[in-house]
Amino acid sequence: MAGFRQRDKHYFPLKCTKDVVDLFVGQLEGDDGPDLALISIVIGAVEAYLTVNRSFDRAGSERGNCVVSFPTIQLEAVEALYQRFSVYVKGSVDLTQYDGKYSSRELVKRVSDVVWNLLARSYHKDKAHLQSIYSFLTDNKLDCYGVALATVAACQQLNCSDVHLALSEDHVWVVFGEDGLETAEVTWHGKGLEDKRGTPVTPGIQEKSWLYLNNHPVICDRYTEVASVVSAINPAINATTDSLEMAQLQQTLLWVLYDRGRLEKYPLALGSLGELEDSYRSRENITALHLFTEAVESSCKYYDNSHVNPYTYLGSYHYRKGNYRDALYNWAQAAKVISQYNHNREDEEIYKEFLEIANELIPNTVKLAGEELHRAHLIQPSDIPLLQDPYCYSLILQFYDGICQWEEGSSTPVLHVGWAQHFVHSLSKFEEQARLGISVEKDEDDENVSSESESESGVEVHPKWQLRANSLSERCRRESLVEKAKKVEKRNGINGVQLPAKRGRGRPPKRSSLNKNNNNNNNIEKDVVPTSPATCVINGNGYVDMPSPAIVSTDAALPETEGSMVDSDNNEAQIKSAIEELVSRVGTEVESETPNPNLAALAQACSESILNPEYLINGGEPFAMTPSEADALFKDAATADPAVDDLLPNKCPGDNGESFMAMDGGGTPQKMDGMVSLEEAQIVPDRAREGGTLTKCNVTDDELKRLPGGEQKTSKHKLLSLPLVQLCLHSAKMKGLKNLLLARKLNGNAIKLQLTAQSQVTLKNSVNGGISRKRLRRE
Repeated sequence: MAGFRQRDKHYFPLKCTKDVVDLFVGQLEGDDGPDLALISIVIGAVEAYLTVNRSFDRAGSERGNCVVSFPTIQLEAVEALYQRFSVYVKGSVDLTQYDGKYSSRELVKRVSDVVWNLLARSYHKDKAHLQSIYSFLTDNKLDCYGVALATVAACQQLNCSDVHLALSEDHVWVVFGEDGLETAEVTWHGKGLEDKRGTPVTPGIQEKSWLYLNNHPVICDRYTEVASVVSAINPAINATTDSLEMAQLQQTLLWVLYDRGRLEKYPLALGSLGELEDSYRSRENITALHLFTEAVESSCKYYDNSHVNPYTYLGSYHYRKGNYRDALYNWAQAAKVISQYNHNREDEEIYKEFLEIANELIPNTVKLAGEELHRAHLIQPSDIPLLQDPYCYSLILQFYDGICQWEEGSSTPVLHVGWAQHFVHSLSKFEEQARLGISVEKDEDDENVSSESESESGVEVHPKWQLRANSLSERCRRESLVEKAKKVEKRNGINGVQLPAKRGRGRPPKRSSLNKNNNNNNNIEKDVVPTSPATCVINGNGYVDMPSPAIVSTDAALPETEGSMVDSDNNEAQIKSAIEELVSRVGTEVESETPNPNLAALAQACSESILNPEYLINGGEPFAMTPSEADALFKDAATADPAVDDLLPNKCPGDNGESFMAMDGGGTPQKMDGMVSLEEAQIVPDRAREGGTLTKCNVTDDELKRLPGGEQKTSKHKLLSLPLVQLCLHSAKMKGLKNLLLARKLNGNAIKLQLTAQSQVTLKNSVNGGISRKRLRRE
């Protein structure tokens, strides 16, 4: 780098936006490439004047017109700052100590130390407008990005042309060496000021941290580094006001880079340009939506779909425009991308982004969709409101499924009760058919809970848990046998056996009124013996086996000695013999009783449709129409002719699709085209249980609209023509919530409890074998 070039000096002084753009274009079109230090100093000076040191015309301000004069950037001021930076870097680094064609790790660390040592010792690192070399030279302050930029600009002053920036969505480091294969940290991130300078970024990649994008950052050349300088411009004057002049300058410079193809591999810069274009439209042929879509395509094409912000940009754009379905889709895709990573304490920025989506944007989307159904924009032509659409419901489930995956295996939990409350609030706004129109596919990574699957997949169960499980299953088996025996006794009775009297909460049975003063136990009625501490047996594994309740025969009299106990072996033998006797008498009968499957199906379907009385008398179809449809369709006919019931067929229309028959004025049977057949009376829940495709009804929209509540029936009719939405859940939490999320009625308390009961995080054992230091102090 030869220093401040003579051809650059003729652009000064810079008196307007056009002068800055001309200097910028001259840097991009020069033979030796752009000078990062010069560009950063000029842009930083303009930003400081228009934001930090902003001046107003007082007269214009009093009249309500804030007239802002563009600052005049003089050549002498810029050249003095440039020379100061160049002299400081070259005087602090002795290149004779570093040999080789390419830069070494030691050289990169030395340059970063030179930049680091000039910074002020105490200042707010996240303050705005600290990203330029102008801030570094005037205030000795830089933010995270500014330190990395100053390091690369310093290496450019030292003619180390192989050192370049590597940009993630919230962090930056440098690459160097042959083909840029070496990496090195040169700055901090967030609130952590750990000294990582000179260390490779491999540990962050191995931890699957979002900061390192699974080793898919934007590897910059000189032109992409210039784009990063422009993209880092902050036009904010304060928390609520932006500088219009600075925003327009940034927009113009980004368009210059876009027209030269320098933003093709920079999704974040494309998103920034899209935001500016959405606020201040400057071109008719390229819209903000086109830029956001191009950012998503760039992430998928060049970075293996590892960037989250392109989807959040696009989702926010659709939300602002009222395209709620598209917004939900892009938020779900953003959550799908974040599921590739593990959450840690340094992911503060992206955590805030998802927290805003989950707790503000999605609830507001659901609220607005409920209030303005007719204004909702649809992905495909349909009359289905958003809150009745299974597709939209599945998108919210996909969003939270990605968040739960982000939490799994992480060192820091993500979800808390605030997330769960807004989750349940959003889901509760959807109607029943939205939940029942979803079919959950089985995840390919799902493991069988059976022991055979566990052995094949290499999952081992600890012996003590296996023994406990076997013990519990044995207890359940024994208890089920006793219950079956009780039921048969109650129904048929068994010779020589008296039914036990019910007692609550383990209280001893009452004595007979004839034996109130008798203290022996010979007259105690047969009852279920409560488990007492004396009958508990400790097995060889240290677990207590609690014998299940059993029926005690009256023949086995207890000892008359007061306070004596029954021998446990004899008691177990009596229990076992009683069970075997009862099972032998009723086992055949119980096993032979197989309920009619039609009865179970009939009982289940009676909660959804009206039972046809003719089915119980003469056979035929079991169900008629729903009550509302029956009242609406037969009210007029029943009023006109009291004997119309005799003219109706005994059978409801079957699979042949025949219509109901009615009488015209002359007594001739006519088909009623507006009538609803049995297939059309079946609503979404029936087809959702069958698993398949929701077939389109034969009833037209116009015919349904003529019925009472026709508009609602029309939307349901449209819903019947949609296929079941196929949803695949991947996170453990959402898989556990599957039945609750797709139930007819939403159990919000159960969902909240299960979503926040146990965080899917990986806890590292301490050096004390997992025992905390606080507990050690107590002991």
